[in-house]
Parts: sequence; C-alpha cells; structure tokens
Amino acid sequence: MNSGRPIFTQNNQNQYEMVRLRQMLTYSIRNRLRSIEIINKLIAESPDNLSTSFLERLRANDELSLDKFYKLYSETYGNPPEITIPPEETSYSTYKDGLILALRLKMDAVALARTFISLLSENAMGKSLFDNTVILDLEQENIINTLYSHSIGLE
Repeated sequence: MNSGRPIFTQNNQNQYEMVRLRQMLTYSIRNRLRSIEIINKLIAESPDNLSTSFLERLRANDELSLDKFYKLYSETYGNPPEITIPPEETSYSTYKDGLILALRLKMDAVALARTFISLLSENAMGKSLFDNTVILDLEQENIINTLYSHSIGLE
C-alpha cells in the first residue's frame, strides 16, 4: 500500500535528469559567455605575447564548449535562452584580479559540473559532454594559474 508519497520510477528519473540537464546547459552557456568576455578583456590587457597566446587558447576552448552547449540545448529543448551578461559580472580592477576572477569562474563550473554528473544515471543525456567539460576546465584552471604566476614574475 502506498503511503501517499510519490513512487520514484525510471520515468521520474528521466524527467528529473532532463530538468537538471536544461538547468546545467543554461548555467554552462551563461558561464562560458561570461568567461569569454573576461578573457577578451584580459587579452586586451595582456602584458606579453606568451600571455596573449595562453589567453587565446582559453578563449578558443570556451568558444568550442559554448558551441557544444548550444548544440545540445537546441537539439534537446529548441532555441537556447538569450543571455546577457551584466558588465559588473565581468569587471575587475587589475590584470591579476581578472585572472583571479577567471579562475574562480572555472572553479565554480567544475564544482557544479561534478555535482551534476554525480546526480545522473550512467547513460544520461549530456553526461559525456559534462565529463569532458570538467577535464577541459581543470586544464584551463592550470593555464590560468600559470598566467597568474607568470604575471607575478613580470613585476
């Protein structure tokens, strides 16, 4: 006899995962748009060619990830949401502060993606994309750390 509580079924799990996927894709699109804006500003302030090269690599990776997020969103839910990033979310005082902001953004993305992945069933839609995104974001964290260390050496 059911005690009045909903019974968790595979269909409920699939619906839950689809809602979570939509939320994660929306967050990830927003995160990448914000990251690209910050990186573009950092490129304009870059102290040397090495830093510019690293930043351009970060931007290219974010643009590739953004394309994948848009594609999965469009294929699954239709048109992705229009997202505008307010200027205060990409502002910083110094080049080093910008690197720290970019690093924090990557760290937040990794933490949320790991949580999202842990909530999904093994073959859930989007799981492999976010698995790969975590790896890419960890690599990008290392690049940002290298840029920060390099900027300290330039002082």
